[in-house]
Amino acid sequence: MRSARGRGRRPARAYLAVALLAGSCCFSCKSDAERAHQGQVARLAERIDRLRRADNDAKREPLAALAAVPCPDADACALQDLCLRGYRLHQSALDAIAALDRLSRSDATPPADVGQRLAQAQRDLTQAKSLTEACAEQQIRVVRHALVGGR
Repeated sequence: MRSARGRGRRPARAYLAVALLAGSCCFSCKSDAERAHQGQVARLAERIDRLRRADNDAKREPLAALAAVPCPDADACALQDLCLRGYRLHQSALDAIAALDRLSRSDATPPADVGQRLAQAQRDLTQAKSLTEACAEQQIRVVRHALVGGR
């Protein structure tokens, strides 16, 4: 026969075991959530890298793919927005230059604002370069924070 004192310990041990089990589940859930977050940031970074590496005439598809990637947090969304602004401006400038090139090859009289349009495209390329360089720098910070520093 067990003493009253022994019976009191058994439920306490059971509660302790349940608490430890619940605590370990919470830790693993957080760990799973952290891994999911890291995976989302890694996917975003991979889309940015694909866009960066693409030839100028092949940037449209990776640009659309980057725009379609869901961002997991405010830092990742800011990164995505910065990169999209830079590469969209870059694409717009390339489109303007291509249009001017087509104009120069045609027999039509060029419009009076050709010089202004070319100058604007050059300014856009300069701004796009600054934005895409900032994108690369921010990408390093966001990925490092997600993989090393936690959220």
